[in-house]
Amino acid sequence: MAHPIVRTDLMSGTVDGSQLRSVMFYSDGKPAEIENGSVVKLGEMIDRETYKAEAPAKGDGIENLVLIASPELMYDERKQNLDEFTNEVGERARGYRFHKGDIASVTADGFAIADGVAVAKGYVVELAAAGGTKLAIVATATSGCTKIGEIVDIETVDSKTYYAFEVK
Repeated sequence: MAHPIVRTDLMSGTVDGSQLRSVMFYSDGKPAEIENGSVVKLGEMIDRETYKAEAPAKGDGIENLVLIASPELMYDERKQNLDEFTNEVGERARGYRFHKGDIASVTADGFAIADGVAVAKGYVVELAAAGGTKLAIVATATSGCTKIGEIVDIETVDSKTYYAFEVK
């Protein structure tokens, strides 16, 4: 199974460390793995540098959300491709806070996209109506779902399609 690849093209956290959060992802009350390109909701502080993070609900405010984009450090010598990386259970992950004008790119497998939808520039990036940590890409905003931004570029590199979105 391929995991998403994320690029922090023009995210505020790339130059302003105060826009980064260390998070430990929890699912059903227990630490769980989390893929890069996922979006999580910040919760309480676990220690002075780490926040508990959980899957967001479709209407959660963008001010409490972060994009997971940890450096792809793989200690298993058999793994050599970026799409083999995931943030392991119980390990801290890097989260980037969203700010208007930020741009990030995530490979197609990092989004919830309905079958048959041909993504185009201008499509909306929002929290998935069904929940979970993957962002959804839809033609028009879904009522009650938090809008993160819009697709501003589509790029294919080797066999991977990246969807760049700008936070609105």
